[in-house]
Parts: sequence; structure tokens; C-alpha cells
Amino acid sequence: MMAEDKSTEDNLYSIVDDHRRVIQEKIKCAFMNASWLHTRWLIQFWAPVSIGGRQLLTSFRQPVALSNHGDPLLQKYRLLSQRYAYSIDDHVNQEEDNPMIILIGGPVAAAFHNNFLEVVLEANHLENPLVHSALECKLASSLFIPVFYCHPSSEMKNASCVGVIECSTISTGSDLVRVLNELKNALERVGLNMFHVQKCRPYKTIRSLKHARDEIEEALAIVCQSHNLILAQVWIPYENESHDHVSSSLRDTQMEQTTAVKLIGCHTVFDDGDFLSSITPYHDTCDMFPLKMGEGLVGKTLQTYETHFCRNIGKLSDNRLLMLSLSPATNNVSCLTICLKSNHTGNLDYGFELLWHQSRNYHILLPSLLITLKRFLPSFTFACGAKLGDEFSFLAVDNSEGNMIRCSCNSNGNKLSPLQSNTSSTPLLREKDSGREETLIPKRKLSDQFIGLAEFSEDYSYTSSSCSSNCAKSPDIVSVMFKAEYGDDLIAFHLPVSSATIVAVEKQISDRCEVNRPYKLEYLDYKNAWILMDEDADVRFCIKYRNENSSHIRLRVTNNCLIQMRRSE
Repeated sequence: MMAEDKSTEDNLYSIVDDHRRVIQEKIKCAFMNASWLHTRWLIQFWAPVSIGGRQLLTSFRQPVALSNHGDPLLQKYRLLSQRYAYSIDDHVNQEEDNPMIILIGGPVAAAFHNNFLEVVLEANHLENPLVHSALECKLASSLFIPVFYCHPSSEMKNASCVGVIECSTISTGSDLVRVLNELKNALERVGLNMFHVQKCRPYKTIRSLKHARDEIEEALAIVCQSHNLILAQVWIPYENESHDHVSSSLRDTQMEQTTAVKLIGCHTVFDDGDFLSSITPYHDTCDMFPLKMGEGLVGKTLQTYETHFCRNIGKLSDNRLLMLSLSPATNNVSCLTICLKSNHTGNLDYGFELLWHQSRNYHILLPSLLITLKRFLPSFTFACGAKLGDEFSFLAVDNSEGNMIRCSCNSNGNKLSPLQSNTSSTPLLREKDSGREETLIPKRKLSDQFIGLAEFSEDYSYTSSSCSSNCAKSPDIVSVMFKAEYGDDLIAFHLPVSSATIVAVEKQISDRCEVNRPYKLEYLDYKNAWILMDEDADVRFCIKYRNENSSHIRLRVTNNCLIQMRRSE
């Protein structure tokens, strides 16, 4: 329901100009036309006004929406909020003749000045009497959303913040995200917005960013499918040219103006109602709001170039967007963040954020992820200059202790190990030996890129009756023998099943015979057909479903140059 307060104390305020009246009517219309949740909430607008020569944000005589207009606690909080105003100027003293209680700092002022969504889920630590009043009225969670308006002929970057919407409710998690989505849609219908980051389009002004973005889009789609990722998205720095930044706390210092906005993302949709689909609220929220530089794992990675890994993102507490969309399922999600650069865009940083189910073996997954990214991001290197696929180290976040442990990762051997404490100054990544040649596999057409990619997860259950009758049962084997044909040469080698990856297989072949790159690697399946092998999942599949009559796995190596010559003949 909607309500608009009337009062005889009009002399306290300066006359609202036409522009502010237009904004007020738009907000009122948006509140009236939105479909709200059937839970207990209060949504009100804080508008900038001039009172006694002071620039303040106030909810007095501003639009408000209540889930139940007769709820005494909601009415109490509404009345209390109108007694307070947030300062948005340089004055720090309370005038004795001002009947309103002026607050310095706080989430409403921070949202207005910084143009950021402010999330208050644990308000006990905030020294803010109005937030405490919300708690007393059983409103446990609060969102403070900056609202922007620009003339239709103007660019998004010229939009100005015209006020802040407060949403205080008992809801959490996905309910809050649904409120945000409803607000976003309602505001857009009346010509307002909440700084939807995809509309700011910073890459319009960055030369060649479209080429890098297209490359990223293909790579994310492939890596999500090949490694069964829940979410893969990329963030880039964005310079906010708006107001000077302030803090949401009385004790905090001013924040940097550079933010991170989501450039593009790939989200796995679970049609079967899998509980991991609850990561959707986080995906949607990232589309709507920027991150503060240094916030969350990806914000820290963009700020420091350090690769970060966390086995349980559900316990992270420094990411507003993640906290906002938190659900019990996110307690089973792991995350890796890396910072890359592209030769298309020079010094522009790209923060890659990759999420997967915690049950996955990250000792194998992390190196495999980077090898796949290397293959499909030929123009990208680590921001520090090292190549994708090189040995690297990362900071493993220990959520229980709040500590971080530096580990090393060798993609060739798929080995992860903690480094000694005295290696903390070691560069994040190390270049390979200068004498070792590194040749990137040429980028393939999109229609070809999925050939040989992982169509089977670790727990994939193959149901074909022909496979069941012809394949050996291999869960108990420790190692497996490979025999590879290359021209007239035949080589044999063993690999432990736990470390049998495409990189390990290719390394064995390269060490035992002189193979010119690029080459084609195939394996003989249980139907005696040659199948392309170029991903870890192919190796796992051929081991799991090898021919029961064979004691080894047959491989065939063919040089691509020879193939082209034969075709030309």
C-alpha cells in the first residue's frame, strides 16, 4: 500500500522546485505499480532538500510503501525516521533551533554520495540510532539504494543521484534480491534507475575492448561447460566521476573512487531445480551494482593482482553483493579469482571470478581451469606478466581463522602445495624457463570448440547398455598404461589415475618423442573408434570406459601440418 505524509510544518522546508516534484511523482508512481512480497517491509524515499541552509536527506513528506499500513511497528519506524535527517554537506554541528536530529555519515548518506548500494544485515555494530530503531521494530535487514535520473537525451554517465530508496524488511537472501529486481523494473518504467552497471557501458570508450570481450564471452561459455562451473564472470575497473566519497560509518575513512563493474558473465541454469540454482540471485545482483575496489575476492584481486581461492564463499563477510544474495546453498560453493590483461586493451585489468561446487577436487580443477583459459584466451596473460598455464601461487582464504595461506600450483603436474612463510614476497607467478618454447593452440571456430570438451562431470553416470557390456570397471585402479602411436614410433607410459590429465599426457608424449606442435591427439574408445582428446574430461572418460579386453589405452598422435599436406595432395 502507498501513503504520502502531510504536515502543517511546511515552513521547515524550502519550496520544492519543479524538478524535485517530478522526481517525487516518479518515485510515488514506481512504488504504487510495483508488486511487493507478502512479507513485512517498509520502503521509503530519502530526498535531498535544503533546510535552514543545510543540505540534508530526509524522508519527511516523501513517498513511502508499507506491506501493512496498519502495522504499529511499521508506523512507529516511519514516524521515527521522519525525525532524522542525514547531512550531505560539510557542516558537522547540530543547530539548536533545528527540530530534526541530523546524522553525520550513515548508510543513507553513503549510498547518496558514493552511488553504491548499501547493505545492512548486521546492524548491531553500527552507531546509528535510526538503524537501531529499525531493529527495535523487527526490521532486521535494510537496503539503501541510490536512485538516478538523466534526461532521455543524456548519456548514462551524466545521470545524477536524486535520492535514496530505503528498503527495511525481515526478509533475507533471495527475497531481498527479488525486491531489488522489482524496484529496478518499477523505476525503469518511470524513467529512473539504480545504476544498473550494464547500462554505464564503460567499454564504449575503451579502444578494442569489444575484441577482448568477445574473446572472454566464448571462453566463459566453454569453461562453464567443460568444468561444470556454476558461475563465471569478469569485472573491470570503472572510474566513477560523481560526488566525493564518504563513509557509511562515523569512523571509516574516505573510499577510493575507482569501482569494479561486471563486464560479462556466464551462468549455469539448473533446469532440474538443483539447489545450486540459488546462486542466481548473486548473478543478478552483480548485473545491477558495482563493487568497491578491494571488496570481496575479485575486488582484492583487481586491487593487488593476487590470485585468491576460497573453498567456502558462504563465510565471506566483506562482499555486500554476496551477503545480500546469500543462501544456505552458497555454503557449498568455492571460488577462484584471477587478474588478467589482454594485448587488445593494454593496461586494462580483468578480474575473473569462477565459482563451482565445493565437492570438486580443487587440486585437479585449478590447474585444469587455467589450461583451458589459456587455450581460449590467446590474447590474455596474468596482470603481472606471466603466462596462463605457468606455475603460479595463490592466496587460500582460511575462513575459520580469517587468515590466508600462500600455495603454489604446478599446472603440468597438477600439484598444489603450501609455500613456506618466508616466500610471502615471492612473485605471484613465475615465468617458465626462457629457453622453453611455448606455442598457443590456434583459436578454433565456435562450432569446433566444444569437440572433445568435457561433457561428463566427475560423477557422471553412463547409462548406455553397449558401454556397460564392453567397458572395464575402473574405479579401483591406481594407475593406467597409455600406448601412443606417432608415425612409426610407439611409446608406452604409466600415469596415476589421480593425476591423469591432458597436460600430463601431452608432457609424457613430448618428453619421449619429438612432436611438432600443433598436433592432434586421439584415443581408441570401447567401440574401436578414434575420438579427439583435448580436455581432462576426455582423459577421465577414456580411463573409466576403456575396452575391458585391453590392458592399456591406445593413443594416436598426428601432426596437423601433415594432415594439411595430405589434404592438399
